[in-house]
Amino acid sequence: MTKLTDKDKLVFYSLVRWPSLNDIELSEKTGIKRSTITAIRNKLEKNKLYTTIKFPDLERIGCEILTVRYGSFNPIAPYSIREKYSTLSSSTHRFPEVVFKRSTDRHRVALHAATNFTDVKRYIDYSNKIYGEHGFLTDEGIIHVFFPFKLSKVFRFFDYAPLLRQCFKLQVKEEKIALDTEFHEKERLDLTEKEKQVLYALVKYPELNDNQIAEKVSMTRQSVSTIRKKLEGDDLIRTIRIPDLGAIGIQLLVFTHILVNPKSTLSDRKHLIQEMLQQGCHIFYISGNLEFVLISAFVDYPEYNSVFEEIVNYYKEHDMLLKDPVTRIFLNKDIKFCIDGRFAPLVKKVLGLKTEV
Repeated sequence: MTKLTDKDKLVFYSLVRWPSLNDIELSEKTGIKRSTITAIRNKLEKNKLYTTIKFPDLERIGCEILTVRYGSFNPIAPYSIREKYSTLSSSTHRFPEVVFKRSTDRHRVALHAATNFTDVKRYIDYSNKIYGEHGFLTDEGIIHVFFPFKLSKVFRFFDYAPLLRQCFKLQVKEEKIALDTEFHEKERLDLTEKEKQVLYALVKYPELNDNQIAEKVSMTRQSVSTIRKKLEGDDLIRTIRIPDLGAIGIQLLVFTHILVNPKSTLSDRKHLIQEMLQQGCHIFYISGNLEFVLISAFVDYPEYNSVFEEIVNYYKEHDMLLKDPVTRIFLNKDIKFCIDGRFAPLVKKVLGLKTEV
């Protein structure tokens, strides 16, 4: 665990909370001198305490569905046995739709974003064939949870700022979350070829400045800057920073899948959703009317147990559960294979780009 001062923690949180702000703007937000923020940023980057990624609004570039896949593996097939096949099933060339994945010797969870169900099913069939014919799976097999964007709400998408605020015990005031539980269809944006190239380059090279992106796409810096500002202004692209969880004392990543009693709609659960979003531990939260998925992070098992007992008890008391929740606990030290926010191959495929940048 990396030792951080109080100022280090506040700047670390601020870099994750406002990833698009420069050091002068962060100084105004935090009241810390710009030179101090620059020094701390350099320290955090030198120690690789966070990774910066950019990703698009998946629905607006043409994705229709997010699929969550999870399951358990046969004890006789640890990751060292499955490694070759896991790499094949997650390859960017064969299946660019895989944007997030965690695998241990016993469990796995993955997220796939796709333009249509056909692409999802192609991956499912391939993966089941590979794992099934080698006897890697338990009787449970791989479970698939489908979230069409038009019938789903993404309440949190790998936002680590609340987690850092909680972990660092920061006394910072957060804006109240305006919760909307209605489903809304987003209009797909028509992008020019130049806009597609810049979007792809920004996602593939999130750390590069406009001059460097311009070299990648063979455009002027001014053209790249104009397109980037348009993409950001239209909320088509977003920047997030992913902390090194182990370095800040987070030992557990917990996946949870909950099926809801059909009489309890999303709007019926609005109050509880609001309460859950106040808990910094939930870094990913997607829900349809009758089921939802959480990915959460905890310092240790007692913290996890306390939070989830409260959630499950509430659902049971209000007769909202269809069946007991499914959970998979991933100890950071046990993770054998990891994909974190890999969006560039997906963007290239969805936008129909033929050339590399």
